Amino acid sequence: MASDLSKFFKDRQVIILLIFLLISIGSIAFLGVEQGLDLKGGSSIQLQLEHPVNDSTMKVVTSVLDKRLNLYGVSDVKVRSSGDQMVIVEMAGKTPEEVERLIGNPGIFEAKIDNVTVLTGSDVAS
Repeated sequence: MASDLSKFFKDRQVIILLIFLLISIGSIAFLGVEQGLDLKGGSSIQLQLEHPVNDSTMKVVTSVLDKRLNLYGVSDVKVRSSGDQMVIVEMAGKTPEEVERLIGNPGIFEAKIDNVTVLTGSDVAS
């Protein structure tokens, strides 16, 4: 029995497998497992655009939403497109109402020249 076990551990594939197993267990122990919305809680909101848009416009929309939501310091924000008319926003640790409030807040317009504000949103007529 002992000789069978020693032959088993002398096999190169077994040694490589054990090394990878130890590295995997060590990385999970030190780095942890990243939890998604299903484990740590959060919300997923689907936004439907009024009209279908092309890929470049969709990239602009998702980029603006991503920058805007990350501006609030919210962690774990994922903004992605789904088709040509849907945007999916996922935020960890937020209720659907909080996500809608963050998305629904109007942006602030400021025009600057030489780092001096020359126009604000109140100066522009709609």
